[in-house]
Amino acid sequence: QDALGHSDISTTLNIYADVTKEMKAAEFKGLDSYFVV
Repeated sequence: QDALGHSDISTTLNIYADVTKEMKAAEFKGLDSYFVV
């Protein structure tokens, strides 16, 4: 938190949690082509 310059831990978590959600969504979208339903 301090190293990133955020005064509040919730700011840090909100920013990096969102990135993680976006990255997961991209990974799952890429896996769709491997599975036939």
